[in-house]
Amino acid sequence: MKASKIREKTVEEIQLELKESRQKLFQMKFENNSGKLKNPLRIGQLRRDVARMMTVLNEKRMEK
Repeated sequence: MKASKIREKTVEEIQLELKESRQKLFQMKFENNSGKLKNPLRIGQLRRDVARMMTVLNEKRMEK
């Protein structure tokens, strides 16, 4: 997900999506360790998305 799309969202929406992404990341790591994950490169993409969401969330909090 692009940072520009994240910036268009409200703080509450970002927090909700961040929570969901972290849960999905946990599941994907577990599946990867058990050998059931088909695309392990998706873990890295999701980690970067989580980092982007956290960065934008911190930016929005600093504005206030």
